[in-house]
Amino acid sequence: MKQTKILITLITLSSFLSAQNYYFPVKIQDQYGYIDSCGTVLIPAQFTEADFFHESLGKVRLGDRYGFIDTTGNIVIEPLFDDAKPFSQGLAAVKTNDDWGYIDAGGNYVFMPNFLEANSFSDNIAKVKIQNRLGFIPIGQNDAFLSITGDTLINKPFHRLSSFSEELAEVGKIKTFLLFPTSVKYGFVDKNMNFIIEPKFDAVGQFKLGLAPFALKGKMGYIDKAGKIVIPNDYIFSFNFSEGLARIKSEKGFGFINLKGEIKIEPKYQSAGDFHCGLAKFYHLGKWGYINAKGEEVILPQYDFVEDFYFNRALVSKNGRNQIINRQGIVIWPK
Repeated sequence: MKQTKILITLITLSSFLSAQNYYFPVKIQDQYGYIDSCGTVLIPAQFTEADFFHESLGKVRLGDRYGFIDTTGNIVIEPLFDDAKPFSQGLAAVKTNDDWGYIDAGGNYVFMPNFLEANSFSDNIAKVKIQNRLGFIPIGQNDAFLSITGDTLINKPFHRLSSFSEELAEVGKIKTFLLFPTSVKYGFVDKNMNFIIEPKFDAVGQFKLGLAPFALKGKMGYIDKAGKIVIPNDYIFSFNFSEGLARIKSEKGFGFINLKGEIKIEPKYQSAGDFHCGLAKFYHLGKWGYINAKGEEVILPQYDFVEDFYFNRALVSKNGRNQIINRQGIVIWPK
């Protein structure tokens, strides 16, 4: 087979689904197709752009329009949209002109394109941005939550809204003095927009495994769902828990702690990523590699660029050549 220059799409590997195989989008010359986890071509290169499969549908671009294909490569939702996001809970956000709406797997609008921004549904709720109006006059924009049933559009004057995670969403609330804004503090609300954790932190992250990172006075730690500090804010940065470990940064570098706040991997790396499929990327002396949960360097630092592992495969780049490797560091694409 004639050797061709192969470029693998440099996009974040997120969760995707197919009936029997995992579909990795790859770029061969000027078009995109899909391979499986062994490097076998499943869908020949024919698209201008391709994304991962979500709920058995893959977002693709033909020319300057987005649509969706099934796992055989057939177009099931015609490329009619200016932009689109992956399917989640049976709906996908799509953009027509300047407005976003939501379609179902049949390509039918469930929510008409009336939003300035629209995000994927999670826990039956999606974050959207709406245009506030006084009659026909636009007077500003607000973040809001849209329920998947469409019967509730929650719109409150929060400074910032995030998506829900473990039944809670992080929000920011502006503090005022004599009607003048002085600062923004962050807390968490439930799906009824009631504060479960009052806005008193300088920053917060999403809840994962029952804990969320927070910042106070320039340092970060973790709180539980009662808002109680369970891991003191001793770190320069703290990140969400993943596979039982959380990435932190101290004066010595990046390392990992467990849910009890115990150091499991000493902070010594210049940079690092979260754990996925039992491995986390790390950066040392100008190169990237991977460690396991014991802190063992199972794939030595040798790459110029790496992504997290998903379904036991990861995208890496070495000497200008992009590849997909398995958890043993063996190249499975290109063959």
